[in-house]
Amino acid sequence: MVRRANFYKKIRDPNANWLTLDIGNFLGAESNKQCSPKCNLMLQSYQAMKYDVLGLGLTELGLGYEVLKEIRDTLGIPLVCANVLDLKTQKPVVEPYIIRRYGNMVIGITGLLKSDPGSRRGIDTTQLKVSPPLDVARDLIPRLHQKVDAIILLCDFTNKEIDTLLQVVPQIEVILSTGSLEPHSQVTRSGKTLLVPTATSSGQNGTALTLEFNPAWGDSLGYSLVNVQLAEDFDGENKVSQLLAAWKQTSAAQAEAVKPAAAKEIKLEPSLGGSSQSPSLGKTKVSTAPAGSK
Repeated sequence: MVRRANFYKKIRDPNANWLTLDIGNFLGAESNKQCSPKCNLMLQSYQAMKYDVLGLGLTELGLGYEVLKEIRDTLGIPLVCANVLDLKTQKPVVEPYIIRRYGNMVIGITGLLKSDPGSRRGIDTTQLKVSPPLDVARDLIPRLHQKVDAIILLCDFTNKEIDTLLQVVPQIEVILSTGSLEPHSQVTRSGKTLLVPTATSSGQNGTALTLEFNPAWGDSLGYSLVNVQLAEDFDGENKVSQLLAAWKQTSAAQAEAVKPAAAKEIKLEPSLGGSSQSPSLGKTKVSTAPAGSK
């Protein structure tokens, strides 16, 4: 994350309009259904890097309904996914789409998740529902297309699933998917839609896509892609590195607080009525744990 922040700082043109996105699966799943200190560090890092929109992935849904709502209401960065519903209200848990205006250009960002049983593992199905993405897209995309000049979709689809989707709703200009394109590959097209290669799952790559919209070009887009490995060249202090240092310091202090106390040395003295010689058992080390430890 530190290197990613420096990557953005290096490539951002102050005279250009920037839209910073994450497709999803940016938070690790927590077994106790809460946002851990590391989870909070990630969220604070996205705030520091001034992300515009975050998509939802399965790891975010794995945090549970209540935690997801709390993040949605307090993060300050819009979360987007059109087909993850509150089972009680039957409405999207987060924004179904976001609209951003850049001069005379209007961009719509939406997100979709798979709904097959294998993709729903770990999701609290008593409170959350993942609707079939094709059904949701069939209704949403044409309506959104009437409001914007271009649509960007964040998803987790395979190439085959993307092809099926575009047969139903071809009005999508750009697709970024965690489930399809190989890292370091080139931008490809399916009809008018740009399929953008994603970074590696380890987050060790930075990707920036420059899009140029011109009404005279009709459905065509101008584009260029930067996809680089975030190596040592991108080290250096920034707001994220400061957050990371504070987190490490807090984590170290917490680990020290729960660490078992050092072994105590107990000397056994001979009894008053016993031999004057040293006892056969001279020293015994006893490990003691602080109260409340397990």
